[in-house]
Amino acid sequence: MMKYFLKLTAILIACTIVPACSYFGKKQIDPGLTSEAVQRIETLLVIFDATETHEEQAFGKKKLDESKNILTLLNNELKTLEFTGGLRTVANTTQLIYGLSRHNATKFQSAVDSVTIAKGKISMSAAINAAKYDLKAASGNTAVIIVSDGMSSNNYALKSAEILGSDFGKRLCLYTILVGNHPQGATYMTQLPKKAACGFPIAASQLNTPAAMKAFIKSVFFAASTDSLIEMDLQGADADGDGVPNTADQCDRTPKGAEVNANGCWNIQQIFFDWNKADVKAQDIEKLAKAASVFKANPNISVELQGHTDVTGDAAYNQKLSENRAENVKKALIKKGVSKKQMSTRGFGITQPLAPNDSEENRAKNRRVETVIQ
Repeated sequence: MMKYFLKLTAILIACTIVPACSYFGKKQIDPGLTSEAVQRIETLLVIFDATETHEEQAFGKKKLDESKNILTLLNNELKTLEFTGGLRTVANTTQLIYGLSRHNATKFQSAVDSVTIAKGKISMSAAINAAKYDLKAASGNTAVIIVSDGMSSNNYALKSAEILGSDFGKRLCLYTILVGNHPQGATYMTQLPKKAACGFPIAASQLNTPAAMKAFIKSVFFAASTDSLIEMDLQGADADGDGVPNTADQCDRTPKGAEVNANGCWNIQQIFFDWNKADVKAQDIEKLAKAASVFKANPNISVELQGHTDVTGDAAYNQKLSENRAENVKKALIKKGVSKKQMSTRGFGITQPLAPNDSEENRAKNRRVETVIQ
C-alpha cells in the first residue's frame, strides 16, 4: 500500500511540474521522428482573417486563397489528433463559424470553404476579445492560431492579446501565420505571440507543403516550450519545392517548374548587360525562352522587372538606361508568349548596386535586370 501511495505521489508531482500531462495521455506520432510524444494541447482555436485586404495579391496569389490553402493543409494534419477545436473569422464582423466541439475535419473544411470573399475592415482585436469567451470553458492547455496578413491588427489587437494571455496564463500559446509580406502586417504578427506564455510567428510561405505543416503541428501540439520542434524539422524542408532546403533558400517563392541556382533563385532573377547597352544578350534569350514556359504554367504569377546600372557616367542617363534594360527584358518575354499583364518594369539607375563599383568585374555585376516576384 505504501509503495502504491509513493508511486501515485510521484506521478502527481511530475504532472504538476510538466504541463504535458493531459487527459489525452501519450499519443504516438510519426515513429521516424520521435519514439514517444505527449500531446499537450487540448483546445485549439483558429482565427481566420478574411478582411478586405485579403482580396489583394501577394506573391502572385490572392491572399484569401493562400490563407485557405494554409488552413486546408493545417486541417489535413489535424485529422489524427483528438482535441476540441473551433474556427473564428474576421471580416465585416467576427463570427465563430465552427465549434467549439470535438474536432471534425470534414466540418472544419466545410467552414473554411464557406468563406469565398474577403470583406470588411474590423480590427483583429474584436476576434481576440471574442476568443476569450469562446475559450471560457476550455480546460487544460490551449492554442490559438491566427492566419492573417496582419493588416487588421493594431495596438488594440496587441492589448487584447495581452489580456487574453494574462487571463489564461501558462495554459495559452499564441501562434501567428503571416500571409503576404506587408511590413506593417509582419510587425504586428511578430508581436502578437509575445503577449502569451508561449508561441511564435511564422510565414505562410514556410508552411505550404505537408511536411512543413506537419512540423508546425508537432510544435503546437507536442513541443513543451517556445524551443519548437519546427526549427529542427524545417532544416531539411523545402517550402517552395524547388529542391533547395529552406535554410539555404534565398528566394522562398519560386514558381512551380522554374529552374533555380544554388541559392534557390529562379534563373531569370538576374539578366546581365554589357557596358552602356540595354540589348538582351543571345545567351539570355534562351534563358528567357525557358522562363516563358514557367509564366504560362503559373498564370497567376506577376513580377516586377527591375533595371540597374553601374556608376559609370551621368546619373540621369543611367536612370534611363536602367529603365530601358527592364523594358527590353519585358519585350523579350512578350515575344516568347508571356502576357504583359504579368509584368511591370522599374528602373533604379545607380542607386542599388549589387557589388562595390571598384572593379570592372564588380561593375559588370551591377549592370543587370532583377526579377522580383510580387
